[in-house]
Amino acid sequence: MIEEIGHEICRLSAASNFLSMEKILECGVVSHLIDVVSNLEVNGNHCLEEGKKENDCIYLTRVPHTISFMALLAAFLVNPFNFFNVLDVSQEKVFC
Repeated sequence: MIEEIGHEICRLSAASNFLSMEKILECGVVSHLIDVVSNLEVNGNHCLEEGKKENDCIYLTRVPHTISFMALLAAFLVNPFNFFNVLDVSQEKVFC
């Protein structure tokens, strides 16, 4: 569990870098979305600084570089659903 702290700090650092790069590329984006990204960046940076302080004072684990860490994986926002069980195309005229 303690060795995971370094990886979590690295993930927070990678996420902070990603959000700051996205703010640079924000042309034509809705202002509400920009506010949400800014809030995420502020909260992420706060958590990153707290994590670094705790690691330096308590855990003293090695934090890998963000370059050596694998990219952040995308999250599924919806559960996959198989529509073939619901719709039987052979019996209904679906496309009429």
